[in-house]
Amino acid sequence: MTPTATPIIDIAAIERIVQDSQRETLLDISTEDMGPGLPGGVYVIWSPADRRYVSVRAEIEANRIHPADKRGTETAHTLEAFIDLFNRHKTKDSVIFASTDAKAPGLCAIIDYHEIEGAKASNQRQRIVYKFPLSDDWKAWMETQNKSLTQTGFAEWIEERVADLVSPTEAEVAGNSQLFQTGTATPADMLRISRGLQINVDSTVKEIVTLQSGEAQIAFNEVHKDSDGKPIKVPGMFMIAVPPFVGAGSTRLPVRLRYRKSGQSLAWAMILYRPEIVITEEVRLAIDAVKRATEAPVFEAEPSTPTR
Repeated sequence: MTPTATPIIDIAAIERIVQDSQRETLLDISTEDMGPGLPGGVYVIWSPADRRYVSVRAEIEANRIHPADKRGTETAHTLEAFIDLFNRHKTKDSVIFASTDAKAPGLCAIIDYHEIEGAKASNQRQRIVYKFPLSDDWKAWMETQNKSLTQTGFAEWIEERVADLVSPTEAEVAGNSQLFQTGTATPADMLRISRGLQINVDSTVKEIVTLQSGEAQIAFNEVHKDSDGKPIKVPGMFMIAVPPFVGAGSTRLPVRLRYRKSGQSLAWAMILYRPEIVITEEVRLAIDAVKRATEAPVFEAEPSTPTR
């Protein structure tokens, strides 16, 4: 019987196999038939120690000279800047979302929006926003909205903001009279009231008489009443013209006057008539201007968050 030959063991080959099994390996995984939005293949590293695949994306991105796509959110400070930025970056797929909510008006342009033709999805990561920043004049009037003012405080406010006061047009006088059943003061009327109140600042209020016109007469128990020594005639409202937003034109709106006896003096309040409607109307005018200037679709809707 021929003895069985002892197999020769290649120790070096085994060592190479063991070393290869422990070595990290760069692999190119095909993404064929895995859906749209992927490259032809994805590079990963097989890590024997962790027994998992490790992405090399971070290492590749760290060496990229230019970004793979445009991303980020720019905030425009004026409507003109919003339009200019949009026109600079827009594509045929770019869209604009608008909010006409008076408490949070705004525009949000998404430059890389989903494709119209081909229906390919996009990440929506390049955006331009405009939040309709309120003007200082508008904020000043809103801060005093329906706020109780002393006789002196009201008089000083009128003199401080006299540049915002405007004379009512015939249409405004007629409209206010029909709606509120009262007269509408001119800026000169308001200054006269302001100065009359300052003259009588230390006087005691005798009576407030409501006239048939809807106005009132305020009489004081002192020698001085107004500069002519007569009771002060107070209309029910006056007109202002202020820009609602930074860089916007002035908007006219009525301000109602309220006053009552407070001890021996007067307490005053000013109420802007439906300012939220003014804001909404101004935003709608801005939307029309944006449509004309950009030729882009504008949707009154809330935009979705970026994909990633």
